Formats: sequence, structure tokens, C-alpha cells
Amino acid sequence: MKKLRLIILFLLLVPFVLAEDYAIVNSKDWHDVYSMLIYGRLKGIEVTYLIDEGQGLDVYNSFANTGIKNLLLLESKKTPVITNFRSKLKSVGKNVNLLESSGDNINLELGKKLADEAKISNFVILEGSLGYNAVAIASYAVSTKSYVLFVNKENVDEIYSFLKERATNVLLYGALDRKVKEKLISLNPEIINEGNKYNDNIAIVKKFLENSPTKQVILTNGEFIETGLIDGSYPVILIGTSNVPIQILDFMKSSNIQSVLVIGYDLFANAKRIKSEAGIKRMVLKYGQARGDDIHAIPIYPIPSHIPSMNIGEIRYNTLTKQLEVIYKNTGVLFTYFQAFSHTIKTDGKIVAQVGDEVATFLNTQEKKALTYDVDLTTYIAESLTSESSVAYGDYPTSLERLIKEEKPIKIIAVDDFSTMDIKEVIYNKNKKRFEIGIENTGAEEVYVNLEIKDLLLNKINKSLSSKTEKIAAKTNYRFRVEGELEEEDLQDNTKIKVVAHYGAVEDLLLKKLEKEMEVTFKEGTLNYIPLIIIILVILALVLIIKKKKRRHPF
Repeated sequence: MKKLRLIILFLLLVPFVLAEDYAIVNSKDWHDVYSMLIYGRLKGIEVTYLIDEGQGLDVYNSFANTGIKNLLLLESKKTPVITNFRSKLKSVGKNVNLLESSGDNINLELGKKLADEAKISNFVILEGSLGYNAVAIASYAVSTKSYVLFVNKENVDEIYSFLKERATNVLLYGALDRKVKEKLISLNPEIINEGNKYNDNIAIVKKFLENSPTKQVILTNGEFIETGLIDGSYPVILIGTSNVPIQILDFMKSSNIQSVLVIGYDLFANAKRIKSEAGIKRMVLKYGQARGDDIHAIPIYPIPSHIPSMNIGEIRYNTLTKQLEVIYKNTGVLFTYFQAFSHTIKTDGKIVAQVGDEVATFLNTQEKKALTYDVDLTTYIAESLTSESSVAYGDYPTSLERLIKEEKPIKIIAVDDFSTMDIKEVIYNKNKKRFEIGIENTGAEEVYVNLEIKDLLLNKINKSLSSKTEKIAAKTNYRFRVEGELEEEDLQDNTKIKVVAHYGAVEDLLLKKLEKEMEVTFKEGTLNYIPLIIIILVILALVLIIKKKKRRHPF
């Protein structure tokens, strides 16, 4: 009798185990969509996702008219695309197995399901806020039967416990928080962290091609999810948005790739450049899909991304210094690096000169910087001059993925700047986690100074820091304080640092530059005991007052 009950219980459970004929994701959180797409590939089931109400109703109607009965529905508790979607599916006779998502719980839950049901034991770990890394790694993960887990400081202990028990192979991909990496390192993982997303992407594409040689790749920009990006048949290469990062172009030139599939219509210009310069024989642009006799746009799911933004301000020619002065402004909430590929100077359509940058320059949030270019335009100052500018920018100095192209008039000015200054010393205060940089105004007039610490090595990754612009009186010293948290292992990597001072007599026009490599003096710093002393004195005063009151009124 007991054995019969067990058999009946097993038979009751079987439909839910076998119910995953098709999966639907009803969530505004891209992590849910991505996790289910990886899960579906590894389990061998088709997955679709809702993007908005209109497309969601199309999905509902398509399932209402099919013979598919058993559906797995992943639905966000807080942010579903369509409310009551499960009820709608059940009303047309579908068996719906519901998985509810709240925050980042579902990513690990699906990983556990795969470990139990599909015996998946390979895992790729990446920082959950970096959507472009998730896109870059997806096809490799599917091709190696690996599930992708999103990690952060809050969930690393739970992920570590799971991996310790169930993982055979672990790959840490891209930039990870230092404490997260320290926790997971005991699992003896393979690590890919080449300093920026494009170098990491090239490294994982090379691994893919070693395991599964192919002459076709998929090109995209990492800003959205589309099912073709999680296929597992071809590696995915990120090619920027309006400018192709140089290392991607170099890789494509040196590879044996002959065919590319481009996903994302806005990427056509970048893909066309790759095809031309890398000698690609065949390029296919995926921008739509057929439904009956109609062509519909491919359902892409956007990934919220933090995109830097900047613009080119005023362009002037200074007749006294014989320099072109170009103002650049960071208009976003993130730092960026920029490089002028060219400022082509014209008069009446005729090119008379061309200048540009050899390296990228750091531009902090909402910061304005003026760069100067030596060029003699004396012959043309009476004429109408314009600059046709091409400036690339991005979040890494070697990966400039966006491009500004515009033509601006050149203003003629005659301004001289006699300001001078010097960088005297650099101290790192280990207690207060900051650099203290001594500056001397060596001139007879006040000077405005903005400091940049260039290519600081933090957690083995280059990073730049900068200060606010400060006014320094004539013939005086000033100590800049630049926040920067260095751990003990970082101190050894930064005994010498490059300090760049942008300075000038006008606050919004720091035309001069001084760059010095400086020895760093490390000090423990002094703690400020004054607030503590004040608190102790107040407490003592209160105690004395209470004692006096007790003497006067013993009862």
C-alpha cells in the first residue's frame, strides 16, 4: 500500500517535471529574461519574452491558437509586463507552471534547477550590473553547457556555498568586486579580466573558437537581448555603437572570420567598416522576422546601460599663441575618455590644416576641459574658418565606442596666459583613503588648477581620478585632496603615479598642462579626536550637573 502511494505521488509530480514544453518570461527585469533564455537553451526548451503590452498580447494570441499545452511562466512579482498573464493563459486551456521572481533570486534558483534536473556543473560568474558582459558571454556559456550566475557583495556567500557543492568548472568573467573575487578564488576558477569589456570579449571569443572552430561570428553592441545572441553556435563580438574599438577591428583583421551576422540595425555602419577593412566575404543584417506574409521587427529586450555622454563646445583660434583651442564637456553622470581623431580646418570648403590627439584624455562627470593644438592659421584669420571634427569617446581609453561628427565655426581671439604652477609632492593618507597633492602657484597672478591622477592601478585595473578645479592665489601653496580607496595590495602597485595638472588664468579655460611622474609618500594619517573629546566633555558636564542636583535634593 505504501509503495502504491509513492507511485501515485510520483505520477502526480511527473507532469510538472515534464511541463516545460515552452517558457515565457513576463518581467521588466532583464536579468529574468536573460536567466530564462540561458536556462531554456541548456534544458532544450523554447523561450519567449514579453517586451511591452502590445507585443505581449501578440504572444498571448499566438499561444492561444497553438496546440502547446504545458507552459513554464517566469513572472516578476513587482514589475510584470502584463498583469494576470497566468490567468489569461489558463483561460485558454494552458497548463501553467509558475516561477515568481523577486529581485535577483530567480537567477540562482534556475541554476539550482539545472544542477538538479540537467546535471549542469559548469558555471560562468559575472557582475550583475554589467549587461554587456552578459551578452558577450552568453553564446560561449551555451556552447560549453555552462549556466551564468550574477554575483554581488550581497549574494556572494550563497553563490559560493552552491558552487562549492555543485560546480565542476567555474569561470570568473570581467570586472568583479575585490571582496567577491577574494571569496570565490578558493574554488580555483579560471579568470578572464583583461582590463576592459572589449579585451575580455576577444579573450572569450578566442576560447570559443578553440573549442568550436567556426568562420562565422555574430556582431552586436551589448545593449539589448535577442534570442539569436544566445544560440551557442557562433561567438558574439561587441563592436561599439557609432565607432568600432580599435582592438576589435585588429582582431577581426587577424582572424579567419569570413561571415558575420549583425544583430541591431543601428550597427550597420560599424559592421560595414569591419567588412571592408577586415576582408569579410559575407555580411547578413538581422532586423526583422516573418509572421505569415508580414515582416515584423525582431523582439529585442533593452538592457539598461550607463552610457557616457559629451559634446564639443566652442572652437577658437588664438592668434597670440598660434593654437587651436577646443572645449570638451562631459554632459553625463559618468566619467568618460575622449580622443579627437581629427579637427579638419576649412575655409570655403578647402582644407587648410588638420590636427588631432595621439592618446585619449580623461573627462570626469560634468567636467569641462580645453585642449590646445599647435597650428599656424595666420594666413587665413581674415577668412571664415570652420572645423569638421571627429571625436570618439567611451568608458575606457583604449575602447572608444561612440563617435561625434560635426562642423563648427572657429572663433578668432587674441588672449595670452602668463600663469605658472608646479606639482611639489604626493602623499597618500591610508587612514582617510585619499591622495594629498601639494601645488605651488609660482606666478604673480592667481591660477585655476584641475588635477588628474592618471592610470592608477586599482585591483590590477587602470583607473583615473580627478579633482575639482580650485583657485590658488599668487605665490602661495595649496593642498589638493583626491579621494581614492587603495587596499594594501594596491599600495605596492602605486609607489609612483602620473599627475596631470590642467591650469590657466581663466576658470573655464584651462589651456595649460603640466604632467609629472611623482613618488608617493604613504602615511597613516592622524585621526581627528576633537569631536570625541567634545562628546566626552559634554558627558562629564552632564554627570556633574546631575550630581549637584542630587546633593541639593537627596530625596
